[in-house]
Amino acid sequence: MLFRNAIRLLAENFKNVYKIGLYKIVIWLITLALCTAILLPQLIGIIHSMPMEEFMADVKDFFGAFFSVNATKLQAAQESMLGDDGTIKTLLRLISSKSTPIILSCVGCVIVYFIQKFFDAIGNFAIGGALNDKMSAYADTGFFTCYVRNFGRACKYAILYALSAFAFEALSVGLLVLFLSTTSVLVAVFLSITAIVFLQALKMTWIGNWLPAMVVESDPLTDSMREVNKEKHFVGKMFSTYLVACYFVVLLNVAAMVFSFGSALILTLPASFTLFICIEFVHYYTVRGKKYFISFDRIATNPDKGDREHIFSYIDATKLGQPQVQTDGLEQDIKDGQIDQKK
Repeated sequence: MLFRNAIRLLAENFKNVYKIGLYKIVIWLITLALCTAILLPQLIGIIHSMPMEEFMADVKDFFGAFFSVNATKLQAAQESMLGDDGTIKTLLRLISSKSTPIILSCVGCVIVYFIQKFFDAIGNFAIGGALNDKMSAYADTGFFTCYVRNFGRACKYAILYALSAFAFEALSVGLLVLFLSTTSVLVAVFLSITAIVFLQALKMTWIGNWLPAMVVESDPLTDSMREVNKEKHFVGKMFSTYLVACYFVVLLNVAAMVFSFGSALILTLPASFTLFICIEFVHYYTVRGKKYFISFDRIATNPDKGDREHIFSYIDATKLGQPQVQTDGLEQDIKDGQIDQKK
């Protein structure tokens, strides 16, 4: 239900996909330009060195063998790169000789990357504001209107989001390096993709309530962080939903890469980001029993508010042929075929 309604909500608000896509392209281009300006002076000597040329030749052989599913050549390419006298170790020795300026440049790139995550989160907050207006009142609020209107609160959210996202991504890179250095290439690719997907699902489960809580209820950041603990019996369900969504997004973008030669990624990547935001808001509205617009003529509701303590009352009412009634803020008793409502 959550995933289906999120897909419908994405389709209903697809114009925001173009806006967030344009916004992220601008942010990424600025990030790439800054990182290039920081790293290029240090990398010119390394790029034109013999160890780098040998390493790039091995990388080319590796991907050629991988896509042709040639296990023998794949193993040979891996040994050439990762062996005791492999091209990676040779390249690392060259890099270590220039360690100090390279480390400073890498620190600068990490700072730039963190700033990029920060502004990405502000864009997500603006999309969240537009989605909330559409879900609550079916109002069309512009992306940049929400961006300016919510900028102050978005900055508070963006700082913590950027820290959390950076931590999960650093863990993903660490696992990738670990798997590549301890297992065969095919096993490492399988384990790496699985670990990355599970970590992303875990990250979204952890931070998924922060954004809608701040947008819908205007809660302070600390109160929004506590929202993840209020619906404990929904944590497993949310993790499962995000896990399915992550695999769906991976398959969608890989298909876009292969069948359109990368052209369709202009749409599928921003649509993927927007889909996750839609899931966050659909979940938040559902567990709090809030009605919301899916489309102009379709309103979604959750009669039991995600609370299972009334489930047996609903079952008994169904068996007796009685209607199921849910009124916010009222306690319902079923007596002698009548439903009494009292505060």
